[in-house]
Amino acid sequence: MTLGFGVTSTIDLALVQRLGPRIEEAGFSIFWSNDIPGGSSFDVLAACAGVTLAIKLANGIVPIDRVPAAEWRDRLDRAGLLGERMYAGIGSGQLSKPLDVMGDAVSVIREDTGRPVIVGALRANMRRFAAEQADGVLLNWLTPEFAAIRQQEMAQIYTEAGRTDPFLSAAFVRVAIGEPAIDRLRHEAAKYESFPSYAKHFAEMGVSAFDTAIAANTVEEAADGLTPFLQQFDHPVLRCVVAEEDDDAYLQLIEAGKLAVEQG
Repeated sequence: MTLGFGVTSTIDLALVQRLGPRIEEAGFSIFWSNDIPGGSSFDVLAACAGVTLAIKLANGIVPIDRVPAAEWRDRLDRAGLLGERMYAGIGSGQLSKPLDVMGDAVSVIREDTGRPVIVGALRANMRRFAAEQADGVLLNWLTPEFAAIRQQEMAQIYTEAGRTDPFLSAAFVRVAIGEPAIDRLRHEAAKYESFPSYAKHFAEMGVSAFDTAIAANTVEEAADGLTPFLQQFDHPVLRCVVAEEDDDAYLQLIEAGKLAVEQG
C-alpha cells in the first residue's frame, strides 16, 4: 500500500520547493505532476527533486504529440531527471491511431532514458496495451470499486502476456478540502463530463465524475475518503484540488494523506 501526491504543472515552482520536503517527510512514495498548457511537468518535478532525497518522481502524463519520444532524453537530461527516481509518464493525446505510435514511444523512451514508462489509459484497448507493453499505468476518475476491478483486469492481462517485470498500477484520486476547493472540484468534474470519451467512462460506472472524487470539509474526512482506495488499489495518487495556490491549502492535503496511510 503506497500513496502518491499529485499536482498540476501550473503550480508555482517556489511553492513546490517549500512543499517538497514536507511531502517526502509525510511518507508519500511518488510525487506526480500532470502536464497541461501553461506549465511543464519537467520543471515541477525538477523543483521537487532539488529539495528531496528519495521520493520517486513521475509525469502524469505528457501527451506524446506534445513531447515526441525522441525528445524525452534531452528533456529529462536538461531537467536533471535521468536518475533512478524518475518514471516517464506518457499519454496518446490527440493521436488518431494511438496504439501504433504509443508502442514505438514506449520502446524509444525506455531505451533512450533507461527509465520505466507509465502510460495514461482510459479505454480498454489502452489499458490492455499498458499491461502488455508498458512499465505501469495511470488511471483516472474511478471509484474505489472500479479501481480494484481495473487493476485485477490488467493483472490478468499482464500475467497472460508472460510478464514478470515490475508493473506500477496508479490512479489519480481528486481530493478537495473546504467549500471553495469543492467548488473548484465541481467545475473540473463538469469539464471532464463534457468530453465524450469520459462521458462514456462515467456512464459505464453509473456515477458522475464528482462521485469518484473526495469532497471533504476537514482533513479527517479527506483521510477517511482515501482509505477505501488504499485498501483496494496498489498506488492511489492524492491529486490535489485547491481553491488557492498557497501553502496552507496543500499542507492540509499533505496531512490528509499522511493520516490516511497511518490509519491503513
